[in-house]
Amino acid sequence: MAPNSEFMIGSGGVGEAGKRLMYAGLVLHLDPRILLDRGAAHDEGAIEGPHFFVCVWVDEPLDETFWIPTSSKRGRNRCEIPPELKTGHPGWVRPCSYAVASQLWMAGSGAIRDAAYLDGSRETAPNRVTPGGLERLRQAVQ
Repeated sequence: MAPNSEFMIGSGGVGEAGKRLMYAGLVLHLDPRILLDRGAAHDEGAIEGPHFFVCVWVDEPLDETFWIPTSSKRGRNRCEIPPELKTGHPGWVRPCSYAVASQLWMAGSGAIRDAAYLDGSRETAPNRVTPGGLERLRQAVQ
């Protein structure tokens, strides 16, 4: 992804020219330090260092998105995301991932844009979780 790519919140369709859509099920490689610097809020604890984050909800009118980080390690309050529930780049799809369900992050599109500076996915080939994977994650967060 090009640095400074603009994002807009949407439902997974085509965005405006020059903007990438953020939608539930999208996975981006985000830096939590940048998220915090840009005003993102999160539940207990904070994952350290860049990780893949899964967008679990969007609120278009408020320009708010809700994300949970993932890890390659099992642990307490972690929900497994097996490869068959993921699509996109092999670096995201191949390994089993574990969503840190106890950490729900809320951030606006500008914070996501800035925190996604390491993300290598493209709008034409996004990393995602399947609808079944998204439902599993939403249930784990509630």
